[in-house]
Amino acid sequence: MHENYLNELLARYDNKLVLDIPAFLSEDWALALFHDGFSKLVLKLKTIIQDPEIEKIIHHVVNSNVSLDRNTLKNLIFNISENTKQKIEFEVLSFLMENKNHLPYYYIPSK
Repeated sequence: MHENYLNELLARYDNKLVLDIPAFLSEDWALALFHDGFSKLVLKLKTIIQDPEIEKIIHHVVNSNVSLDRNTLKNLIFNISENTKQKIEFEVLSFLMENKNHLPYYYIPSK
């Protein structure tokens, strides 16, 4: 699983914010990661990001050897269309809504 799914685990560990990795991954925020349906959500999100718009951004990152740190990622996300962002948001919220009995600690907006 990519480090970004793990709430910046490497950076937190390097900064001594996480001293006990198993305890960190046992916190409430990580419940979704261990849910049976999480891998299906990841596949749905990968399908969405296969959009030509996002592929163009990915090719730019790969071809220019850009480091994918948090700030760069935020700048890249800024360039993604609202339609694509809404699709991603819809899938994540759908996953949380469908599984809210197992994931009670996640906030689901009423809209």
